[in-house]
Amino acid sequence: MQTLEQQKATVLQLREEIEQARDVEALKPILNRILDIVASSLDEDLGGWVRDQATTTE
Repeated sequence: MQTLEQQKATVLQLREEIEQARDVEALKPILNRILDIVASSLDEDLGGWVRDQATTTE
C-alpha cells in the first residue's frame, strides 16, 4: 500500500499525463493505470472482493 505522500505524487503525475495527452488513444493507458490503482485499493479495503467479481465487457 502506498503512503499518503506516494499517493499524492501518483495523482500529480497522472494529472500531468492527462493534461499532456493529445487524443483518446493517448488517454487509454493512463485510464487503465487509474483503474488498476482503484481496483488495487478496493481489493485491499475489501479483502479480495474485487478479485471475486466477474468482469464484463461490452
